[in-house]
Amino acid sequence: MSLTLKQLHRDTRDWRAANPLRSWRTHKARFGLTMAQVAFAINVSAQSVGNWELGRSRPSDSAMVWIAKLLKTKARTLEKEWSEWWSKKPKMI
Repeated sequence: MSLTLKQLHRDTRDWRAANPLRSWRTHKARFGLTMAQVAFAINVSAQSVGNWELGRSRPSDSAMVWIAKLLKTKARTLEKEWSEWWSKKPKMI
């Protein structure tokens, strides 16, 4: 089965929307934090934060711990959710 570009775009959009880190956007908004402020708190670049949100890269273990604290969850839980989500990344065949 061959994927069309339109279908791949839709699958990628849906996959990104399911990113476990997307819930932190709500936290950022609630506390009035910018991406740069979150990045500063975690000691990474704002570009790294953006790449995590888009699924372009994975946070380091230490960043995952800080993100879990921000989301008020356990790092192991977040890591498991992230790994499961990442394994479903759409691929062009």
